[in-house]
Amino acid sequence: MAYQHVRTASYMPDPAQGPFPVLRHTLSLPAHWEEPLGQLRDHGRPEGRWHGPRRIPTREINQLIRTTAPDVVTVASNATFGTDSPWLYCTEPFPTPVTNLYAATWLRNLPRHPDDPDARRLLAECFRELDTGSLTWRADTIDLLEQQPSPGGTAKPTRLVYRLLPDELAARIARQGAYEHGGQQLTFHQVAGAGGGYDAGSSSAELMSWPPIEYRPTGRGGERKPSYYAATLRVGVRTVPFSPVPRIHLSAGIRRFVTGKVWMPFRKGVSVYLLPEISLVPDAPVSRRLSVAMLQWRNGTTDWRQGGPSGMLAAVAALDGLPSVDRLVKEADHWIGDGKDGIRLAVGHQAAMGRHPIGTGLMPSERRRLIEWAEQALAPEFVPAPKLQRSRYGRPPVRQLTKRPSMPKNATAEELAALLERTERTAATTRGCDVRRSPRRWTAPTSSASWFTRPTTSETGSPPPPRARSGSLGFGGNKDRRHGCGRPRSSPCGSTPTRWASWDPLSERRTGRRARDRNTTRPSVRGADGSRKR
Repeated sequence: MAYQHVRTASYMPDPAQGPFPVLRHTLSLPAHWEEPLGQLRDHGRPEGRWHGPRRIPTREINQLIRTTAPDVVTVASNATFGTDSPWLYCTEPFPTPVTNLYAATWLRNLPRHPDDPDARRLLAECFRELDTGSLTWRADTIDLLEQQPSPGGTAKPTRLVYRLLPDELAARIARQGAYEHGGQQLTFHQVAGAGGGYDAGSSSAELMSWPPIEYRPTGRGGERKPSYYAATLRVGVRTVPFSPVPRIHLSAGIRRFVTGKVWMPFRKGVSVYLLPEISLVPDAPVSRRLSVAMLQWRNGTTDWRQGGPSGMLAAVAALDGLPSVDRLVKEADHWIGDGKDGIRLAVGHQAAMGRHPIGTGLMPSERRRLIEWAEQALAPEFVPAPKLQRSRYGRPPVRQLTKRPSMPKNATAEELAALLERTERTAATTRGCDVRRSPRRWTAPTSSASWFTRPTTSETGSPPPPRARSGSLGFGGNKDRRHGCGRPRSSPCGSTPTRWASWDPLSERRTGRRARDRNTTRPSVRGADGSRKR
């Protein structure tokens, strides 16, 4: 059965709906904070080594918010000042005492050398000059389809659209009820977004089914230890070249979790997905979203990222609600089922940890059902993109190339000239095709007379000119040499780099590593032991 149409999981704004306004509460840093915070951040930095605009990073406070306040959306990896550039977005205003606690924790973490007496003095001055209690949330209406076309006609959404539009659509999907899978009702929860930039990873919104699904593999000895996984959905904003409207992309997959002991990758963090019954920070609202905390291995010990006595988690009193790291890395599945100590959590599995009993990916039929269920929440503002039709060009272009004539060894000058002219005509008709997959190319001299009258080594007694590189034959030179499997030379596929063998009409001999032993015109030299060397 041949399918005549293919439907993609992409969606376009419906022109009949118009703008897409939503109400959000925003938090901005006052403009007069920029200079004191810049001096506090730059204290201890060597002069003359950094140039460019001053940047005050918010990566660590964004990670803290992702762990303890998943309802808050951060839209910048560096601090922005002024009411025109809000930093935090939320559907409901966050309590003022908790907001002040986050701001004070961020200020204490800004100095490069916290134990330096001068840094402590600057920090104290900042607390006196800056009033953290003046931070207030204000309501604002935002158009999630705001954009400006580029000079080439491509849609260019504003930076906020990449973060807030997927978050709004993911919230709709989470509110539309349960999804049925294998006789079970799966409830999807939003996952706290990675704060910071606007790349494809951090700008997408993610949903995950919770609690995790249990799977018990069977073997010769009966049922084995259960394994756990969850279904995931990603919502992202993308643009298409020369298209005046952006698109929404949906993707489905699974996330596997660790059971038993957690193997910590070197210099990498491990994500822990949390759903506590009460807020980790006192007086903060309880969220329905999944928080994400990070485990890290450093100096031979495993701890929560930003944990420890002087960490940001301890500063906001969030460590009391998290389980002990020493037990978590030994019994990762202890909190997966019904939860313990008022919290449910699961440690994400990585490929570097080894084999997992559950494979990756979804079957096409299950992926289609999940996408069709999720797309119901996108209406009426978004409609499916047009279907892709089957192309009428069935064969690949390489099969339509005309085979070039071969060059016989014993041909006369007139026959070779005719073959050369025929080869040039063929090259003119197939110009623009992929040279690497086309038949062997030939390098012709500027004058055909010099081709046939060039003396050989046997006539002159002098060695021939250096061998022609593959770059002169149209294969990209040594930089583009590839393995026999087609991978770049740096790829560890087990095969050795191969240089294409070809015929060099200027020296009347074959060139290339494969043809090295067939070059009869190269002189040989006998060594002192009588062995022949080339």
